Amino acid sequence: PLLISATLFVPNLAKAEFDLLQTDYAPDSVNFKNWEEYVDQNRLDDMIQVRLKLNTPFNEKYLDLKRWIIFLEDDEEIGYEPRQVEARAFYPLETIRVAVPGREVEVTDVFGQYFSPIPGEKERFYLEAPARITYSGNEKLLQLYFPGRDFQGKPIVDEKTKFLKLIVQSQVTDFGRSELIWHIKKTKHKVRPPKG
Repeated sequence: PLLISATLFVPNLAKAEFDLLQTDYAPDSVNFKNWEEYVDQNRLDDMIQVRLKLNTPFNEKYLDLKRWIIFLEDDEEIGYEPRQVEARAFYPLETIRVAVPGREVEVTDVFGQYFSPIPGEKERFYLEAPARITYSGNEKLLQLYFPGRDFQGKPIVDEKTKFLKLIVQSQVTDFGRSELIWHIKKTKHKVRPPKG
């Protein structure tokens, strides 16, 4: 009964947020004076920050973190628990609209007797059509801080890292686990051909 969305707080996103807060908010409404204080406050030098949003159409007890196991997994399948979790907001939702993709099946008319006179003809049917569902529920916003270095002191994210996964699984039931994956793109360096 949980909808999950998460943002990996990468350096470019942090800089964009800092600039936005500097230009669009009154100086007394932010609790940092400069970029260094912002970096220190968000632990950008030593932690991996994930901003997590949890929604449920049910009671707020489903958002209790004691019900969920949350960890970050690197591309070598090594898991890291959050060192710090900060609850940023909780509020009831009056309505939220969710797009449900539906279920579709492909059927083969082997003998050409049901929907086509041609044996072996294929047709797609909807078992459940796509739909938009509106519900009321509850939402919780969290900031999770994961270690920036592994157990040997090496950075978890470096130039070889291909992806990171955020794993959320129930501690109460056996519903499996949800994986949110960020693929790490490398910046391409332009190489100029030699002259002459």
